[in-house]
Amino acid sequence: VEEEPRWAHVIFDINEYCYEGYIPFEVLSVSYDANLMAADETQAFPADYQSALNALHQAHPNWVFKPVYVGDTFDYAVGQQMAVASRALVSTYYNECFRSMLDRDYNWQTNTWKQWEPGWVGASEETVRYYMDPRNFLNENDIFMFESLIYEKYQTQGAVEAALANTFMSNAKVPGAEYTYAWLFCWVGEKYNINPFSSLRVKDVAKDLGMNQNSANLLFKREDFPSINITKPKQICALSYYLWKLERRE
Repeated sequence: VEEEPRWAHVIFDINEYCYEGYIPFEVLSVSYDANLMAADETQAFPADYQSALNALHQAHPNWVFKPVYVGDTFDYAVGQQMAVASRALVSTYYNECFRSMLDRDYNWQTNTWKQWEPGWVGASEETVRYYMDPRNFLNENDIFMFESLIYEKYQTQGAVEAALANTFMSNAKVPGAEYTYAWLFCWVGEKYNINPFSSLRVKDVAKDLGMNQNSANLLFKREDFPSINITKPKQICALSYYLWKLERRE
């Protein structure tokens, strides 16, 4: 009796286009950096990512890198950013070399840039390409911008507590409760599958709620508290509202 054929699910890039499909396992040939793949043997990165990621993995053996395939080319993503004049902006604080010289952004007669928002002008395509390219940020300081946005087991209460240092939430219990703010952040993160560092922005929440217990209590008692963070990410609003409800016992 012939065995059923085995098929491997493959995803690969050719000329910046992402392809996905299946290939007979028997004809599959895999080439990868053994040190990098030791972190997670089921994942693969383009060759021009592996040198930097391998260096990070060697420095931090417990770090795991997983690619996310979005299905669009890099050129397409850059084009979408540049398609709308006010979509890709750069602060006037930075050098003029970062700015767009397109007619929509720059007035050649007056040597001035149109400010789409106060203090913000159009970014050049070169600037957009640089800051959108992950390969420019595969280092110990910037790699965390790519951290998973979902809840992971390594996001411990101790780590959250460290992030809350020098705020009124540091090693403090939620008013009227037997648990700490750090525990609450972790509980909310696990319950709603969100990263308390990347999504909840614990430092931002602590700053929004005040830097001491008295101001926090006053803020909790405000009837309009849930709408205070209306311009912040929804996750911040959700957590702030949850803390507010806990304080009011509702």
